Amino acid sequence: MPWDKERFNTLESRILATVAGRRPIVDVPYYVFTYDPGLELICLREFKDLHARLRQKGVQAECFSLAQWMIDTLEALGCLDESFAASEKSNRKMVAEDLERELAQGIVSRLTQTLAGRDVSHCALLIRAGSLFPFVHVSTLLSLIEG
Repeated sequence: MPWDKERFNTLESRILATVAGRRPIVDVPYYVFTYDPGLELICLREFKDLHARLRQKGVQAECFSLAQWMIDTLEALGCLDESFAASEKSNRKMVAEDLERELAQGIVSRLTQTLAGRDVSHCALLIRAGSLFPFVHVSTLLSLIEG
């Protein structure tokens, strides 16, 4: 499956219209861009370029790696310690349930703290969301952000 440049251009147009106040906003405005996992490197490059274009057009924009935030959250929870790995083997189901809850909460907390005080004229590009699967789904993050 090739990269869908037209669909990505539509995303960019919607972002620009939103931050300029030309699109109706009900709650937290967001757009989800799905793509074939085999296109991950192209997607990362396209979002990096989008970030640069938005800033060139005067849009306050930031790009955040959800993969990095996941690592930071796991580290803060102590999940990357060797002692955790040893105990995890006997409690996999419980650990999985805890990770589903704590990872989502940790990432949303970091996002809301980072973007506190910003309005819809600010654009946050959240990349590497697939790295959170199977513990956190994008829909869960969006629900927590809205709530």
